[in-house]
Amino acid sequence: MMVNPRISRKPAGAYHHGDLRRALLDSALELARTRGPAGFTLAEICRTAGVSQAAPYRHFESKEHILAVAAREGFTRLTETIRAAIGEPAGFGNLVERLARGYLCFAREFPAHLTVMFTHTTGEHYKGALGDPCKAGPDGLAHLPPPANRTEEALLDSWRAGQESFLAFALALVEAARGSPLEARVVNEDGRPFAAACWAMMHGVAVLWLEHMIPSEWERDDFMMVGDWIVRPWLAGMQISASD
Repeated sequence: MMVNPRISRKPAGAYHHGDLRRALLDSALELARTRGPAGFTLAEICRTAGVSQAAPYRHFESKEHILAVAAREGFTRLTETIRAAIGEPAGFGNLVERLARGYLCFAREFPAHLTVMFTHTTGEHYKGALGDPCKAGPDGLAHLPPPANRTEEALLDSWRAGQESFLAFALALVEAARGSPLEARVVNEDGRPFAAACWAMMHGVAVLWLEHMIPSEWERDDFMMVGDWIVRPWLAGMQISASD
């Protein structure tokens, strides 16, 4: 069951509840939602949380550390969303539609998490190796050196959590596609190419919706229109392509 995503900004001096770690994460998420991950400093996170600039170092050593932990939290929740969609019985097309709509509902409920999951920068950590396209994918982290600090440990955890989400998504598609007209296309390379294409479409719609670039009626009935206009036409085209 998902946690209420509403994040309340506390004025300076209003920090009393004792959960400093959560307060810093929530402040960073709120700032990331309104300004983007690059649009604020660690000092501004402290001001938003109503704590001193020395307070974060009890839990976090840098702004990048906070954002990496927030990103990992988002990926963990997204994986829960994916697994919940898998648990409902249906055919392959229905599963793809449920996953797509589930992704959009996740984006609506956790917009700040979605922002930091995919756009927070890794800076010079790991000597810039995390920015190398060759390090992408489930096997891309195998050749990295050991983490040199807590920030690098958190970045690695975030990347692993992201790959766990993607692999759960790909595996669900592979299992559901067996016996369907698209089995040969989906099962290829453990479902990763098909899953990547589907994920790209879902994420694109999510970002457009969050930026108010598509009509608000797309949100009706938990994004029912995504099935009408994207998933079913795409799958029909894939079937024609497979038969050819």
